[in-house]
Amino acid sequence: MPLIRGNFLHSKRLDPPTVLSLVLLFYLISMFAKMGF
Repeated sequence: MPLIRGNFLHSKRLDPPTVLSLVLLFYLISMFAKMGF
């Protein structure tokens, strides 16, 4: 995870792995929200 964040900050652009990780992160957040977390 730290490597993905570092690449995102340094490259200043969205790489496919970064986009995938962001989508997965938002998906997990939405799942927690549905569970009432």
